[in-house]
Amino acid sequence: MRTRFSPLKILSWPIWVKLLVGFGLTLLLLALPAGLLIRAGIYEVGLQSARTFVTQNGTQQVNAVTNALTTAGATLDDFLNSQINQRQLVGILLGDVRTGIQLNY
Repeated sequence: MRTRFSPLKILSWPIWVKLLVGFGLTLLLLALPAGLLIRAGIYEVGLQSARTFVTQNGTQQVNAVTNALTTAGATLDDFLNSQINQRQLVGILLGDVRTGIQLNY
C-alpha cells in the first residue's frame, strides 16, 4: 500500500528524475556564483567607463574655459590699450568733463 507522501520520498523517484534534479541543482549552484561575479564585473566596467567619461569631459571643459578666459583677457587688453577707447573710458569715468575738442558749441 502506497502512502500519501510517497512522491516526497526521494528514494522512491525513478533514476532519471533523480539525475535530472541532481544536474539541475548542480547547474544552479554553479550558475549562481558565476552570475554574481559577472554582475559585479559588469558593474565595475560601467563605473570605470563613467569615471573616464567624467574625467575626459571635465578636462575638455577646463581647457575650453581656460582658452576663453585667455582670449577674453587678450581682447580686453587690446581694447584698453587703444588710444580712442582710453579717451572714451576716461570721459565716462569723469562724467561731464570734456575729453575731446568740440568745434561746434
